[in-house]
This record gives sequence, C-alpha cells and structure tokens, in this order.
Amino acid sequence: MKNVNLLIKPASSLCNLRCRYCFYVKSMGVMSRETAGALIEAAFAAADEHGTVSFAFQGGEPTVAGLDFFRDFVAMVSAFRPLDRQVSYALQTNGMALNEEWTHFLK
Repeated sequence: MKNVNLLIKPASSLCNLRCRYCFYVKSMGVMSRETAGALIEAAFAAADEHGTVSFAFQGGEPTVAGLDFFRDFVAMVSAFRPLDRQVSYALQTNGMALNEEWTHFLK
C-alpha cells in the first residue's frame, strides 16, 4: 500500500519570532488556495487505495498563514478525499499564535 507524506511550508519562511540563529531569510509569502488545492489533489492521486495521506505543516512558522488558511485547507481535503484514503495532520509550531480559537480548531 502506497502512502503519501507531505511536509508543507504554508507561510514559506515567514515567522512571528526573529531568532538570531534562524537561517531563513527570503520569504515566498503564503501558499495560495490554488496551490493548496493542486497539492491536495496530487497527494490523493499518488496514494494507493486504502493508503494514508499525511499533511505535516512547518515553517518558518506555519500559523502565520492564518487560521482561515488551515480551515480552508481541511475543507478542501474533505472535498477531494476519496472515501478509501485515510488522512492525518501534523503541525510544528512555536505556539506563539495559538489561542482559544486555534485550540478549538485543532481539537
């Protein structure tokens, strides 16, 4: 069974901290809805029947993309997901942007 694991940088190297040791310098901005949709479609097409597609987000700081980006991403995954594919999510964050609204969404 072929599974697909993606490491996604939705906000390129954007970050809400300015650590002096950070090696990110150039930002490409926030991922567009069109790019996210193409990525999601391609991920499901690449996974075998009964396979798992894993979406892991990191950065910079992925939460800089905004909660609406993640709500929209999850909605697109639900729309594109074949019933025989499993989905998992992971989020690597510094936690600075997390608040009650984020925790409700992540729950």
